[in-house]
Amino acid sequence: MAGRKRSEVGKEETAAEKSVRLGEQRMGNALKYIGLVGNLAGPGYEFTDGQREQILTALQEAVDKVKDRFGGKSPAAAGFRLS
Repeated sequence: MAGRKRSEVGKEETAAEKSVRLGEQRMGNALKYIGLVGNLAGPGYEFTDGQREQILTALQEAVDKVKDRFGGKSPAAAGFRLS
């Protein structure tokens, strides 16, 4: 049965149900970790202006890539390292 998976005894999960389940779970995780990145702006941390810009640019680029994927464009490889 293509597009279906057993998620509960006797219940088939449709592709739409799977999308909602995973979307909610992954968005929760993403928002949590973005919040943790935001905590780095607190007084206990110190970044150069360039490093702050790198962080904000990387976040914006990641969001832009997600928008592209939802728009049907191919994904690009991602990585991040502060300099």
